[in-house]
Amino acid sequence: MFGLNPFDTVREALRYAKELAGIPRSQQPVRQWIVTGDVTKYKNSNYVVSFNKGAQGRYYEFINAEGQRRVVALHTNDPYRTTHAHAGKPKPGSDPRTYDFKSPENKYAAIDDIKNKKDHYIDINCKG
Repeated sequence: MFGLNPFDTVREALRYAKELAGIPRSQQPVRQWIVTGDVTKYKNSNYVVSFNKGAQGRYYEFINAEGQRRVVALHTNDPYRTTHAHAGKPKPGSDPRTYDFKSPENKYAAIDDIKNKKDHYIDINCKG
């Protein structure tokens, strides 16, 4: 279930995801939202409704030093894994400066942790 480097806290895992995405630790997101299965949230601009439990959680969008968009995702409701994070970038062939990660049609391309795990999952030993 856990990869080779499970973190003890969500904060540590999100910091590591930012590092993989090339985002300085002190940089704040330009946009953030929550993906939820709660249909009562559909009118709120910072929520996206999805019944895909594996996609549910918090998302943080950043712009790196080259002006390219990156996303850090914290998946909190995946039925197949414990709480985990990912670092993501726009899919190949798309414009990395204008890519809309929040659009349900646009999924991110995972940034693999090839140094430590050769995988894109950043596992967390806790549930929150």
